[in-house]
Amino acid sequence: MNEERIKEALDSIARRNVPDDIDTWPLIASRFERRSLAQALRARPVLLIVVLLLSLALLSGAVYAIGRLAGFVPGFGFATGEVYVLDEPVELVQNGITLRLEGAVYDGSKLWVELSTKILPVMDDLSKVYLLLPDKEHILVQRGGAIMPDANTVRLTYLFSEIGELSQPFTLVMENLGGETFEIKFSLRPARADEVLPALPEADLPVQSEMRDGIALVLENVAMSSDRTVLQVSLRFEKPGMFLAGPWSVRMMDSEGRVYPLKNITLETLDLGTTQLYQTVALQENERITLSLVGFPHEGDIPATMDFSSNPTIFAFDPGQNPQVGQTWPLDETMQAGDFSLHLVGARMTKPGELLFEFEPEGNVTGVMLWSAFASSAAGGVPVDGNFTAGITFTNMPDGPLEIQVNSVYYSVHGPWEVEWQTPAAVAANFPTVTPAPSPTPLVIPTLSSQDPLLLEVQALAEKFDAAIVQGPAWVHVVSENFADNLQPGQTYPPPYYQEEQWYEIDTKGWVARDLMTHRNENGNILQQGGSIGTKTFNLTTGESFEISPYRLSFDFFVQDLDFALSHGEQVTSKETTCEDGSPCLLVSISNPIGGRKVWVNLQTGQQIEFQSFQRLADGTEQLQFTQRFILVERVPAPPQEVLDVLGKVAASTP
Repeated sequence: MNEERIKEALDSIARRNVPDDIDTWPLIASRFERRSLAQALRARPVLLIVVLLLSLALLSGAVYAIGRLAGFVPGFGFATGEVYVLDEPVELVQNGITLRLEGAVYDGSKLWVELSTKILPVMDDLSKVYLLLPDKEHILVQRGGAIMPDANTVRLTYLFSEIGELSQPFTLVMENLGGETFEIKFSLRPARADEVLPALPEADLPVQSEMRDGIALVLENVAMSSDRTVLQVSLRFEKPGMFLAGPWSVRMMDSEGRVYPLKNITLETLDLGTTQLYQTVALQENERITLSLVGFPHEGDIPATMDFSSNPTIFAFDPGQNPQVGQTWPLDETMQAGDFSLHLVGARMTKPGELLFEFEPEGNVTGVMLWSAFASSAAGGVPVDGNFTAGITFTNMPDGPLEIQVNSVYYSVHGPWEVEWQTPAAVAANFPTVTPAPSPTPLVIPTLSSQDPLLLEVQALAEKFDAAIVQGPAWVHVVSENFADNLQPGQTYPPPYYQEEQWYEIDTKGWVARDLMTHRNENGNILQQGGSIGTKTFNLTTGESFEISPYRLSFDFFVQDLDFALSHGEQVTSKETTCEDGSPCLLVSISNPIGGRKVWVNLQTGQQIEFQSFQRLADGTEQLQFTQRFILVERVPAPPQEVLDVLGKVAASTP
């Protein structure tokens, strides 16, 4: 995938739907795009968009709504009333641009539509999206979103409020899509019985956890069929203005402690950060389950935010006349923002017009967001000797004292938050079987574009190592050390160091049947654990699950990157050097104006033994970002029993 095209397209189409802290979320390493097992774990922050897209791309095009409750529509969600769905797909071709309306639903309260188009040369913000009713009434879009299921396609989803009487046909108007205005006419029909999965009676739900630190977890709705279970969970907050400041998920376990992998099927159009939809395997009658709110990477320590922007705490600060870069101001002021005590200990000017205020932590406070009427921007900062900072930037620094507002406070909340629920007796068998989604297509290694001698040499070495290791049936055991350099402000994962251990079960031709990956810190404690069984992958730490394509095990993580670099004019260099164990090594470097990557290849075995990624700074120097060093790759007849026991924690075949 082309990360730049993905980022640009999504930024332009759905900028308002991308979380502000997207770059700090725990993500999957770019080198692991072709390694399905790594998708089970959250790793380093470089490709959140891609991971998010891969998960959302599993949604198959029908419908979604949140409410109480006529039933669940697969691929969409819980509907609030009588359900109407798209009569038939509609395709419109205009000046070389193809737009296809693929799904729609109306449940009496909201209308949702889904469209697809190809990546366009210009993906500007749409100036207006609205629904034109037969009586010419205009209904503006309420929310919109965009995902990218593959490198060339964009899926657009839009949500409209109640449209009143169901008079048809409708006209969807989209202005300024690739410079064109589209008008697509469509009609709805009543949903068939096999298109709506009846939900459990409202008398059994909702079920709420104990309120802890102002947060409760709620199991809102459940729908069941003979082959799957769908759950709607949400967060309830004790006070207005409170919300979680990072991603959250739910882990589901049975009475024996087995984990049910949960596939997140929340549609991005309706994801307000407080409600999630999950799909898992079919439950048996009278089965007792426990749902737990999970934060990552600290399970019982979740970041939250309290917004005070409507009634901010205000303090005065006087930088004096003509403040200079590097100047500091010792301060000692304690203030109250709601229930939080804040201790301001100092300030300094880090750049022209930029002030950085330093606070000493009090209680569970981890940060603040400040603002001023004269400011042009504001941001959190990096930790300083156990304290935290918050910055304000001014285009023109005002003369004299300033009034600084505390607009929000970041803090930690502590669980556990658990909901216990029991499946009703003799109910699941009464629900219809939902047609399963088609199996994913096996991953295919792209054909090389370049025939550069260096590329062919690295490819031959990689094939040599694979031939020695990837010949089943067997288990392959891999251990690597990982170093995250230059951690970004707010980054919670990965830590500066973690060890990654992998176990792969491969068949005669090297296809992976099962795998398990574990991240441990320097003390050997497990940070997270995940794996896959067949085409289903799961994270046992967070409870998340999604579909993957079948793949053959390979220890080549660089040839495709090298081929791309050679074919697109990036700078490529190589030299022979010595590995840490004294063996001869080939060092290959790829460089471009924004950064690059390096690999060390053992010339005797062909193994790619170490990887580095770096960022290029404005002065041209390289700043190391991430290092992975393999310390063990071996074939074994069977893994330790504890590995099999962990895989056995999966409650059943994943959904």
